[in-house]
Amino acid sequence: MSRSDFMLGARDHSTSRRADLSQRATAMLLTVILAVALALRLYGLDWDAGFGWTPHPDERAILFKVIEIDLPGLADISVLLDAEQSP
Repeated sequence: MSRSDFMLGARDHSTSRRADLSQRATAMLLTVILAVALALRLYGLDWDAGFGWTPHPDERAILFKVIEIDLPGLADISVLLDAEQSP
């Protein structure tokens, strides 16, 4: 093995090492960016202070409609089976 072959091999190793370091740095930077974005997205999330688990406004509207649903009593259960009278 000549000296130029040895130097060429060292240069290849150095380039490979730099590429690996660049990939690691890119992965870490992407992870940091995603973590910061998630933190900013979730910080101070308080759509509706009326609930302990703060639903989204759309979910809140659905909840209020679900609360209004009133099923007929057991005496009127036949109403559910009649397509023309069923609510």
